[in-house]
Order: sequence, then C-alpha cells, then structure tokens
Amino acid sequence: AVTVQERPERIPLSYSQERLWFLDQLQGSEEYHMPMILKLTGSVDENALRNALKNILSRHEVLRTVIKSEKGIGYQEVLPADSWSMEVVTVSEGEDPKALITAFIEDPFDLSRDYMLRSRLYRLGDGSHVFANVLHHIASDGWSNGILTNEFMESYTSLMQRGTCDFPTLPLQYADYAIWQRTHLEGDVLEGQLSYWEERLSGAANLGLPTDHVRPSVQSTEGASIQLELDGDLRDALVSLGREEGTTLFMTLLSAFKVLMYRYSGQEDVSIGTPIANRTQEELEGMIGFFVNTLVLRSDLGGDPGFRELLQQVKGTTLGAYDHQSAPFEKVVDRVVKTRDMSMPPLFQVLFALQNTPEEDGGATADTVLEASPYEDEDTTSKFDLSLSAFEDASGISLELEYCTDLFNADTIARMLSHYRELLRSIVADPASRITDLSMLTFPEERQLLEVFNDTSKEYPGEGTILELFREQVVESPENTALVLDGKGLSYSEVDLCSSKLAHYLQSEHGVFPGDYIGLLVDRSPWAIISMLGIMKCGGVYVPIDKGYPEERKSLILEDAGARLLVTDSVQGAGSLPTAVLPLDIVGSYDAIMSFSPKYSPVALSWSSPVYVMYTSGTTGRPKGVQVTHRNIVKLAKEEGPIAILPTDRVLQWSNLAFDGSTYDIYST
Repeated sequence: AVTVQERPERIPLSYSQERLWFLDQLQGSEEYHMPMILKLTGSVDENALRNALKNILSRHEVLRTVIKSEKGIGYQEVLPADSWSMEVVTVSEGEDPKALITAFIEDPFDLSRDYMLRSRLYRLGDGSHVFANVLHHIASDGWSNGILTNEFMESYTSLMQRGTCDFPTLPLQYADYAIWQRTHLEGDVLEGQLSYWEERLSGAANLGLPTDHVRPSVQSTEGASIQLELDGDLRDALVSLGREEGTTLFMTLLSAFKVLMYRYSGQEDVSIGTPIANRTQEELEGMIGFFVNTLVLRSDLGGDPGFRELLQQVKGTTLGAYDHQSAPFEKVVDRVVKTRDMSMPPLFQVLFALQNTPEEDGGATADTVLEASPYEDEDTTSKFDLSLSAFEDASGISLELEYCTDLFNADTIARMLSHYRELLRSIVADPASRITDLSMLTFPEERQLLEVFNDTSKEYPGEGTILELFREQVVESPENTALVLDGKGLSYSEVDLCSSKLAHYLQSEHGVFPGDYIGLLVDRSPWAIISMLGIMKCGGVYVPIDKGYPEERKSLILEDAGARLLVTDSVQGAGSLPTAVLPLDIVGSYDAIMSFSPKYSPVALSWSSPVYVMYTSGTTGRPKGVQVTHRNIVKLAKEEGPIAILPTDRVLQWSNLAFDGSTYDIYST
C-alpha cells in the first residue's frame, strides 16, 4: 500500500517525472503541455473562478511543485498556493482568440519556478468567455484532467452557492507516491519486472511504415489529428466478439490496429505502445499527478494467423504486460535499448489507447447560469509517428488518429482511418478469416481497384506497320531533325534515304529475303536506327545483341536465331563468330552502301510480320528468343503512354538496344 511517507530534505522525483525533466532540459517539452479549454456562457464570476482553482492547488500539492536540482539530480519543492494567479484578458475586435489561446498553450514552462497549472480567462466580444488552462504533464495525466475538471465545477458551484468550498483533505500527496515508488521499486522487485520486459522486447524491430515525407534526422513533434466515428452496431458487434473470445474491447481494437500496421508495413514483428493509468491502489484514484505508465505490446503476425488466433495472442501479451506494469517505462528503455536513434521514439513508434479516464461532469453548474462546454482547439504536437485513441460512448466509438505532420499528409491519415473501420467490419463479419484475407478497402477503392484500374482495353490503332508510320512522318516533316549524335543531326528524309540505300545493298549484295534473321551488334547511334529500318525494308528481322555479352552468349543467340549475317559498326568488336555468320561492317562499307540507289525491292509486310527477336537473360536456363511484331510495336508507339511526346521534345536514347525498353525510346518518337 502507498502510505504517507516521511519526507527527506530533498523530495525525489518519480521515475516518470525524472524522464520528463531530463527531456525538458535537453530539448524543451512543449509537446507535453496538456490544455484544458472550456467555453463558458452565461454569468461568469471571475473571483469565483480564481478561487475555485486556488482551492484545487491547495488540495493537490503537485500542481504547485517546482523541480529544482542539486549536482544534476532533480528534486521537488512545494510552493504555497497564495502566489498563484489567474490572468484575465479582454479580446479586442480584430484579434483572433484562437491564435491568442494557441500562443498561451505553447508558451514553455520553466519547471524550476512555474506553477504546473496556469490559467487565463478570455473575455470575448459576444459576452462569452473562454477559460484556458494548461498543465504540464510532469504534474498531471489524462486521468488527472477528469479529476481537475470535476473538482473545478464542484468548487465553483459551492463558492457561488455558499461562498465557501471545503474539500476533504487528501490522505496522500504526489510526493508520498514518488518517495514510495523510489523505495518500493528497487532490488528484486524492480529486477523481476525489468527481466520480464527485457525478455519480451529483446530484438524488437522498429515499425517501418511507408511515409509521405523523409523522416527527419531528429524526431519531429509537429502534429495534427483526424477523427472518425464508428456506429453503435459496429461497436456492439465488437463487444459481442470480445465476449465470445473472453477478451476486452481494448484487446479487440488493438488486435485490429496491429493487423492494419502489418498490412501497411508488411512487417510481422509489430510493437505498439499503450498508456496505462498505473493507479493500482485505491488511494491513488482521486489524486492529480503523473502516474500513467507506458507498456509496449509486441506481437508476431507471421504465418498469416486467423484473427481469432491473433486476438488470443494479444490477450496473453496484454495480461502479461499488466502483471508487470510497475516497471517504469524509462527503466525498461534503459534496460532494453542499446543504441538510441534520435529520429524516432524508442521501442515503439505507434501508440494505441482506449480512453476510460474519469468522465468530466462539465455541463451547467447547479443553481447557476454558468454553462461550460469543450472549446475546439487544434493540438499541434505529436509525440509519436501515430497515436490512435478510441473513445467509447452510448452512440458508438469515436476514433482520433494523431500523426506527425513531418511524416504524413492528412489525406494519408484519413485513408488509414477508413481502412481501419473497414477492417473492423470485415473482422466482425468473419472473425476466423486469416489476417491477409480481411478486407480493408472502402467500396470506392475496391471498385477503382477491380474495375477502373482494370478497364484497360483499347482498340488497336489499325493494321499499319512501323514502316508506314515512319513514311507518314517523313512526308509530314521531311526536313525536321530525326537523329542527333555529337551535335550533328540527320533529318527524317536523310534517315529514310540512308535506310532505303542500305535495304537495296542488303538485297543485292547479301541476298536478304523476307523472314531472314539478321544479327545487329552496334552502338547507340544513327547507324543503329538506319540499320533497323533498312533490315525492316527488306522484310528481315533484326536480332539486337549487346557488345558487352560474353562470346558464348553472342554465338548462342546468332546460332539459335539462324542468322547468317551480322550487321555491326566494328568487326573487331564483334569477336569470334560462328562460321555460318558473315559480318557486315556498315561503317567500313559506308561508301559502298551510299553508292546504291534508294530504290530497293518493296516487300509486302503486315502488322503480324515480325520486326525483331530479343533474347531473355537466361537466368532461369537457356536464353529464349521472343519475337515482336509490327502489331506489338505500333500499339506501343500509338497508344497514349505516361509521357506525351511533342515535335518540340528531345528524347534521349538511353536504353541498350538489346533491352526491350529501347522499343519505346525509338518508335514512340
């Protein structure tokens, strides 16, 4: 039991306070400000507001405790309540009250001298008021906020009705808890707790979610949040599933969230943090203070388990963690983490919480005309990559997903929330499904994936050939530049003329006939394109070969294709050739080729005629030749691709000619 402790001259910090104090000294701690903002309508008695809060500060020492240090060790010092004050600000016309409140919330605490609760009353022009209160997390937590709100409303009402408020004296103060924790959690007790966590979390992987932005080298705490409502029917179905499986709603929602993280990251080792009130003794339940602890719940989603199976695994993990919740998270980090990564929080990057803190009374105070309601404010911080909070009420479940804006865009988070909802619907529909079979797509996404994305049928552009398309281009723009190398260009008419002369030369000097396979071993140059067109005009089929291929592969391709001629721009570069293959040096034979007239013998081609044969890599066996027809290439060249090529564009011939990517480079231009 936690009892009143004998206080030393230097009251120690609790373990949680110590961690926050270190963080504050290292980098500041604005992300640990806890705003409680109420909109007040009706008659507001400023003195009663001020005195109501002073009563609470008098009752809870932790709110008037500052952190001093001696030789680098922090300790608590309690201040009197008398010096605390509440500011009153009149918001003038033209001023933005939200901006004023945001600045007030983000104003840093000086933990060595500031009260841990600061309050400001804003008088608005419409006669209403906004009551802004900010607590530092080092003296409070989510549970404490409910206590503070309820005690404030009770104290204000009592002051308005009777002029006094007499709260019973608390049996304990937070300082008693801090001293108790330091003396109780040591030796074998602490070692037993830490050994459990060391075994559970050893080797745990960081969760690598796909992000919209590159992760900063130092963790960012810039944040925002998005909300989503789950209806009562879905809530009831989830509760019913929990009853069947002997699990809580928390375990069911957490298991589904782990599936979502697994589906997004593809990672089987998933660790998610969760806050726990850590008020295991009844005497702590009515106290304001920083009691909350953080547990890391690690799951193995490997082997594609059914959801029911995963739920039971999460149940066992959660119960084991509850049995060892006394170990301060700070001590667990010290024990488990060997190397800190400053770009992300340790042990987990994603948090999940089902909020069941004391409800705030709020509403109208008895026998007064004052009404208090939550004031909408925008939280601009995020302690983790993602923090999903679920709030259960009579109408269903409210979800709020807080995210780091330096990692994610708002639309990504909204989509993630909708995927979580669909995942929950899929789970209650068939809890036995394997986790990879659970659907998480919305109806529009499913339709887009299955119908819109697959609606790819297109009409072929007619029974034309590459040569016909090229001829149309020559007629349309004969003097336009077609090819450029080293600053020297050839027009379309010049390319047409040269390729026709080459076709005539191949027919006359080498007897190339339709259907002959011609090896092509050339660098990327105008001669490469001229050779392709010249071989096509003869009705031949070119077989591109990379000069970097081993001799064995070059020979295998030429023999397999049955080529008897190899067009090359360097006989020396061709290496040793099969005896049946004759090399043709188009560079060395330039004068002879250009002496021929362009009047080659036309060949009847159709769109089913082959253009080239390209060989596979052979990594799975013997290389295989793949024959590509005019029909294939015309469709590629004519259809609307990802890039619209205009007459004013310049296209780099970057692909190796023996790689099929070169087909788009060449023929689409």
